[in-house]
Amino acid sequence: LPPGISGARYRRFVRQSFEVADEAVYRLYDPESGRTLAFKTHRLTGPDRALLLLGGVHPAMKQAGLGPLNSYLELNLLFAQGIRHITSHLSAMNLPIVNVEVRKMGYHVVETDVVLRKIYPV
Repeated sequence: LPPGISGARYRRFVRQSFEVADEAVYRLYDPESGRTLAFKTHRLTGPDRALLLLGGVHPAMKQAGLGPLNSYLELNLLFAQGIRHITSHLSAMNLPIVNVEVRKMGYHVVETDVVLRKIYPV
């Protein structure tokens, strides 16, 4: 893929979460610079259900604890809205996030799937 294609796709996903009524974006930012430090998005999928979508932490802020902090903010707000069933799709390649969400945040694995994808040379 040409450089920047996946980044542009993710930016469109986050912008969509601002515009669609059943989606939301949570953002931690530096009030002095306005720079985004971390973000999370989710979609409401039922009266007591949500699907966690994208999240990220600014590269300069990795290891600062902002990812879990932003996740706790999002989860507490969902719980306050009565959301009790939350689905998250994680890549097994992203073990640090799997460890945070499953071990430290109390998620329970109830189903696993393997998605295989072949990338053909251009």
